[in-house]
Amino acid sequence: MVILSGSGGVGKSALAVHVGHTVADRYADGQLYVDLQGSSPGLSPLTPVDALRRLLRSLGYPQDQIPADEAAAAGRLRTATADGSFLLVLDNARDAHQVVPLLPSSGRCGVIVTARQQLATLDADAHLTLGSFQPAEALALLTHMVGDQMLEGSTAETLVSLCENLPLAVRIVAGRLLSRPDLSPGELMRRLMDRERRLDELELEGVAVRSCIRVGYDAVASGDGRSDRLAAQAFRALGLLNVPDIQPAVMAAMLAEPDLDRIESALNRLVAAQLLTANGPRYRLHDLVRLVAAERSADEDDPDSAERILYRGLAYYAAALRRAGEMLRPERTWIPPSLDALAGITSVDFRESADALSWIEAELSNAVAAAEQASRHNGDLGRLALSLVGTIQPNLYARNDWHTQHMLAGLAVAVGASSPDPEERGWVHFVAGRSEADRGNGAEALDHFHRGLPLLKQAGSLRGVGLVLNALGIVAMNHARDPDLAMKHFTECLELSRRHRLAAHEANILHNLGNLCITIGNWDAARDHLERSMRIWRQRGDNEGLARALAILSVIHCAQDRHEEATACGAEAASRARSIGNPLRECLALLVVSEVHRRQEEYDRSRSEADAALALARDSAYRYGEAAALRQKLKVARSTGQHASASALRAEADAAFARLPTTLDPVYESVLAAH
Repeated sequence: MVILSGSGGVGKSALAVHVGHTVADRYADGQLYVDLQGSSPGLSPLTPVDALRRLLRSLGYPQDQIPADEAAAAGRLRTATADGSFLLVLDNARDAHQVVPLLPSSGRCGVIVTARQQLATLDADAHLTLGSFQPAEALALLTHMVGDQMLEGSTAETLVSLCENLPLAVRIVAGRLLSRPDLSPGELMRRLMDRERRLDELELEGVAVRSCIRVGYDAVASGDGRSDRLAAQAFRALGLLNVPDIQPAVMAAMLAEPDLDRIESALNRLVAAQLLTANGPRYRLHDLVRLVAAERSADEDDPDSAERILYRGLAYYAAALRRAGEMLRPERTWIPPSLDALAGITSVDFRESADALSWIEAELSNAVAAAEQASRHNGDLGRLALSLVGTIQPNLYARNDWHTQHMLAGLAVAVGASSPDPEERGWVHFVAGRSEADRGNGAEALDHFHRGLPLLKQAGSLRGVGLVLNALGIVAMNHARDPDLAMKHFTECLELSRRHRLAAHEANILHNLGNLCITIGNWDAARDHLERSMRIWRQRGDNEGLARALAILSVIHCAQDRHEEATACGAEAASRARSIGNPLRECLALLVVSEVHRRQEEYDRSRSEADAALALARDSAYRYGEAAALRQKLKVARSTGQHASASALRAEADAAFARLPTTLDPVYESVLAAH
């Protein structure tokens, strides 16, 4: 006995019938098929006695000789198959109870069972779970059915992607194209790209993806147990929240259900019904299933209730990111107080930095999707987009993800432009300006900062004004190469921070003043600023600030030939950056340590540090880090007389520097660019 399980439309029945034909010659006494209707749209599942009667009729028993009692009919089937070699295909079973009475008694018989659930209680020789096709398989099915001449490669790939590689959906698309010569593949693709009509398009001659998926939901919703009701509610809630995957705490927040065990049980009920897939503690909803879930919510849930459910889900990410940011960067993940009103929202309590970091790694892509979704709404939901952007941005900066950072900054400007609060309007310009500065667009950054600063002053936002002044100093230092203007901005910002006792802000400005002094060659002043900055970071237990300050101190010590101090600071900087998941800072610290070892003629250690920095840079797509690491390896190869390697590394490093989208970091270049 082989049991094939999988979601609706995945091809279980087609595979079972195909295999049945393939092995039919092994079962000389006959092949029997019965559709048990366990998940057939519009049909009730067959009772075991009805299925037995159909099988016995297939074996030639007259109607009047088939028992009406289940036990007697099952006995008749076992007798009929006792000495024979039969193949039974029991298609579309609802549960194990429906299957057990239909099993033959002879060891020479074979049975193939298909079901959405795994039917784990059945003693089968094999349990096989089918997933959707791989993209190449779905593409092969489509082209096999309609022919290569009808499809362009990119259109065909998009069609099967919109079908999520689900065989049933691909078959329907092929059928639509074959039955409608006037419907071009491009036009069908455009229709399917409209989420509101996709399910309508995936229907042909009574076969529909929607109804196939609905069967699973209806089975859950029709249950009379408390767990079934919660599972049905969770399914509808999943149709509201457009994130790649979820873990039970998100659903607990959405449904205001504090019992995580109950939530997990409900989600597992949906997994059993093939409506969700589970990967450890996380659950994923395929897009076609999500569309059905959204329809069920629209039809069954009160609109106000649905909006509250969605709000709690989106706010969960904002609140958790806020807490994680406070643990990793105390008092430095700043958003206007009006956007931080998330009291009462279920969130996460992090015990230590490692917990916060792990959560961010697991949830950052979901938080980005949540921000995008929130930005498409008005009112409180739309304002959540601003909260999410503000708490996400520092994490994207740490991961060198300028593209997503810029995209979210654009969302913030679009949402915040209509805010009646000048602090919020000024803040979104700060966020956008930071994004432009990180991408190397100094002029665009200045435009946003100059638009935001008067708004923040009007609102009396001390933190906001300080952040913009600091950002103006960074642009003047790194982009305009105007140290006098940078000093003016930094000094004004430092005075504001000290006057209003903004300690975290003061440490940040001291750090930037140290950077500025490096660019003008005032190493002693730079060291003084960085050491004062570092003392504040240590007092506050801020590992991110410490990692930055220690890395720059390593630069200063290296430039002044204090090799032991440079190595110690660089190693500690790399370790602290690693502890908070900041590959950019870790990469830079390792590069400085590599340069120190090179200057000490410890070439093996220098090469090892450069290799580690290169791996980090490539893993995080940090282009400056990659170019600088290749240059570092080149310098080591030259110093050790490896001329062939040096030639290849020079070409590779030159190409990497040519690809840089931003200007070079003058602080690190002050030591790393040395030959």
